[in-house]
Amino acid sequence: MAQRNKQFAIVTPLANEGIMLTKYCQTLFSQLEKLPDQFTVYFVIDKASIDNTLALSRRLARKYRDLQVIYAPENRHVVDAYLAGFRQALRDNCNYIIEMDAGFSHQPKEISHFVDKLKQGFDCVFGVRPLWSFKYRVPLSRRFFSLVGTVFSNLFLKTRLIDMTSGFEAFTTPALKKILATPLFSTGHFYQTEVRLRAFRLKLKTATVPITYRFPSKSVNWRSLKNALTTFVYYLTH
Repeated sequence: MAQRNKQFAIVTPLANEGIMLTKYCQTLFSQLEKLPDQFTVYFVIDKASIDNTLALSRRLARKYRDLQVIYAPENRHVVDAYLAGFRQALRDNCNYIIEMDAGFSHQPKEISHFVDKLKQGFDCVFGVRPLWSFKYRVPLSRRFFSLVGTVFSNLFLKTRLIDMTSGFEAFTTPALKKILATPLFSTGHFYQTEVRLRAFRLKLKTATVPITYRFPSKSVNWRSLKNALTTFVYYLTH
């Protein structure tokens, strides 16, 4: 086996993933074994999960020694879940932190693209979806809000990405610490946009990689949209 060197973290919030979780773990760790670095996977679970995800994750952690399960019942929303995973990865002195969704929404085989960009010296690597392509098959409502979020961010907040709302992204530890140096305002969908906006305002060295996104939910959380609008207005005026 090739010698492993840099320490990577993969932070993944989980909620009600019990049906596909075992297969997902098998695929994920199979892909990670192909890479020459050390990976620790952090599953973050809170009270939003009401099926067997927590118990199953703990059983899987006994099988996969590089899997840690974080139970955070105090979480108020999904952004708290991301932050709980980030904090643990930082405590564990990881060099790089990758954020991705489970359930094959994000593809484990694409992790290597993020790793390559980080090793090339980029501070942040953002996954981008083909939002403008007719071949990108997602519910119309999700495509609409992703496109609107991207267009408005680029137009009014002066960012320059073709996708400002994707949740597959990676950071060096120093870059993530800078981004999180002050509290985030987002509690839902605008979180990824806020993170990317901060990276641009901090003049961090950024790269993008194309990703495949599958199984998006058709539903739109209106409370999250209200928070997105409030956060957008804040950054528009600051």
